[in-house]
Amino acid sequence: MFLPVAVRYTLAAGGGMNSHEFWTTPKANNDGLQRCETYAYEHTIAAGVHLGQLIPILPIEVFGSFGIPIVNSTYMESAWNAGNSKFYFESTTMTVPGAYNISVGARLPFEMIGLPVFIFGQYTINNLPAVIASQRDNDADDTADRNVIINRLTNKQAIEGGFSVNLKIGQGLLVGGVAGNWVLTNISATDSDPNVAGWSLGVYDSFTYISTVISLPIYIAYEHPLFWGFVGRAGLTYTPTWTQSEAYDCDYNANKVLTTERRVITPTLAGTTIAVSLGLNKQLSDALSFDMVVRQTGSTAPAYEGILGMFATQMTVNWLFK
Repeated sequence: MFLPVAVRYTLAAGGGMNSHEFWTTPKANNDGLQRCETYAYEHTIAAGVHLGQLIPILPIEVFGSFGIPIVNSTYMESAWNAGNSKFYFESTTMTVPGAYNISVGARLPFEMIGLPVFIFGQYTINNLPAVIASQRDNDADDTADRNVIINRLTNKQAIEGGFSVNLKIGQGLLVGGVAGNWVLTNISATDSDPNVAGWSLGVYDSFTYISTVISLPIYIAYEHPLFWGFVGRAGLTYTPTWTQSEAYDCDYNANKVLTTERRVITPTLAGTTIAVSLGLNKQLSDALSFDMVVRQTGSTAPAYEGILGMFATQMTVNWLFK
């Protein structure tokens, strides 16, 4: 039995480098150099399969993706310390060992009172641990005067589900739908620095932030062929949102015993976002197409931005390999 399967691999990359030097003659205090270099990559494998031939009465489509983010960021500086006639040195690095992004979902098309209806659901988890190591040597010897190790973890889980209905109107297509989103974000951080003067050996601090967001997007869109093969789109989305968060900031002594705890709880906040979008598509050939989207959004909470509060444009060129 043949099952149609689609597989996609994507690589996203970005980064840059910045370097600065400052010298005087004769050598003066803080003469030296700075250098910052950051590169980020993400490898993603996505796949989807249509189970219609395996389950004829349930033509469900299942899809998923797995991504591995890679971040390497370094900063260093060296400057002349006129007080002891030596260069001091400082360096900071950040890596994301064990980071991953996973998404799985399903879509079920069927007909209801003669109209095409789609029911869909998706679960996503983004796990981004970060290790930040910073050393500072004020005397340019072999012993670091500061050795900060910060471990951070950002874990975001999201569940999305909903349904949409398509209605053919002449040459145009009207789409309406309702969805529900639940997003749980957990951010935690711990740090220690046994070398800084004035700190007790092995002092540890920790911070935890937990946020829950529930939203109910309601949307309507219309697509219609225009002139010269262009296809126009227009859409409106109304999204009520409820947000709640808690934050904990804790300090520990050298024996890892809690000494101070600060707790901030934000009650549930309700807000609404309205988004208006316009799109234009052109099929240039069997393999090449062009698409453009202009979007405007406005929010009623926590502060009203107005319908022109945000403006974004996206343009893509798609090439289909056959």
